[in-house]
Amino acid sequence: MCDCLVGERDDHETEIRSVVFMITKLKGELAELDVKCNDLSDQHDRLQKLVNETEPVRDEINILTLASQYIYENLVYVKRNIESFQKRSDIHNMNTRHKNDLAAHKTRLNQVNKLFNGLCVRFYNKIPAEIQNLSFAKFKRFVKRKLYGEGYYTVLEYLNEKNPWD
Repeated sequence: MCDCLVGERDDHETEIRSVVFMITKLKGELAELDVKCNDLSDQHDRLQKLVNETEPVRDEINILTLASQYIYENLVYVKRNIESFQKRSDIHNMNTRHKNDLAAHKTRLNQVNKLFNGLCVRFYNKIPAEIQNLSFAKFKRFVKRKLYGEGYYTVLEYLNEKNPWD
């Protein structure tokens, strides 16, 4: 019986050593991840400082950010080809408050909705009707002026903004 207890104790000691080794290894990995996180945070702060420094210059010389340029090109494309898009009122006869919005093509794949045709409809539907009804030249001028003032750095900033045209 004593040999059995000694053998059991040895097994437990081996298991405890392997657990202690694993904990030590995980602590080292956690320390490395913490260092990487701090480095990324420092990089983010430096990049944000650069972005903040460029904003006055961008506003002064009227340069669109890449995301704003993409939004602008999509909006101009829709306005130029508006007759090739369906309105929601063309699909059903219900008198809803969004009946004049463009209808996005329904697909079973979410990725398809994130492509050009899906996004340009979403961009255009965020614009109030009075701006959508402007002539093509006035529409382009108004949209470009508005996007100069906002300076979106991602498309999601524009899509997530509640009232981007106020």
